[in-house]
Amino acid sequence: MANKLTAASRDLPFGTLVELCRSHTDLQVTTGSMPKCIVVRVNDRGPYCEYPG
Repeated sequence: MANKLTAASRDLPFGTLVELCRSHTDLQVTTGSMPKCIVVRVNDRGPYCEYPG
């Protein structure tokens, strides 16, 4: 069974696919052969707290 990553969003509809990519600064401090981009599916609502600013 493949590992699947999911995401939460206040605004995007359930089932939306979102591509997340690491920035060049993340690549400088990361070792190994992790992918530069991943695709996640929105399957939850959140975050449930208010962030300042």
